[in-house]
Amino acid sequence: MHPPARLVPAAVALVALAGTATSLAAGTVKAPKSGTYTGYPGAMTLYVSGKSLSLVAFSFKCGEAKGRTSLNDVKLKKTKKGYAFSIKAHGNVTYSDEQPDENGAVNLSGRFSKTGKSSAGVFRVKTPRCGSTGDVKWRAFR
Repeated sequence: MHPPARLVPAAVALVALAGTATSLAAGTVKAPKSGTYTGYPGAMTLYVSGKSLSLVAFSFKCGEAKGRTSLNDVKLKKTKKGYAFSIKAHGNVTYSDEQPDENGAVNLSGRFSKTGKSSAGVFRVKTPRCGSTGDVKWRAFR
């Protein structure tokens, strides 16, 4: 038995609308708003400016002291899951116990949520004084 002819177009329209809504929801990625995102650990701070991070600054444990470093001009790349970023660089590391600054290897990666309201990732810092921090997970919010 066949369904009445007037119901078939309505059913086709509902299936088409459901497919469109699903693809829109799955594909919607908002760019993070320009401004400051703060989080943890180590007073993680991200300054977003357009499609890049103009500055990323954070602290890390180094024995009894804390080290602090920053990176600038980190490009954001749009992905299906949100705007992502990754950088391997060398930068200045200052210490809370007034010991001399050092040059350290800094690896930072992360991704903003699809809504662009939060970000999470991993950093690793390696300096002559402290050795490596290992992978440290971080989060930051607007």
